[in-house]
Amino acid sequence: MINKILKSIASAIYAEFGAGYEIYIEDIPQGLKAPCFFIMAVSPSDQMFLGLSGGNQRRKLSNLFSVQYFPSAESFRQECNDVEVRLNRCLEEITVDGSMLRGTDPDATISDGVLVHTVNYNFFGKSTVSGTDMQTIKIEGEINE
Repeated sequence: MINKILKSIASAIYAEFGAGYEIYIEDIPQGLKAPCFFIMAVSPSDQMFLGLSGGNQRRKLSNLFSVQYFPSAESFRQECNDVEVRLNRCLEEITVDGSMLRGTDPDATISDGVLVHTVNYNFFGKSTVSGTDMQTIKIEGEINE
């Protein structure tokens, strides 16, 4: 699912900024040409919740993504500020497998001339558990005084 979200983020950025910007989701190549974006999953987590009927498990998938923007202009702060506004807007909602996924807790910093924008894409999902059929057991007991 993480790779699908990465590709959806890249598609949203491409739709907003166009073909004049390279978008990387793998390692950044040596000698990259600015302006460009680099997208990566920072700290994905998968937390199991109480099960549902029919052998399904409910899971909370929390996904923090970082979008780094490498500016081309000498006045990089102004360029980064402009890009941040556009990133906030285009990453607010993305489409993954035909469903809308809302980004939460967007944050941005400029460090070493690079804009670092983070956003969470958290959602609940289901996974099917097989081979764990429960059987009925009768327990009898008494309390000793």
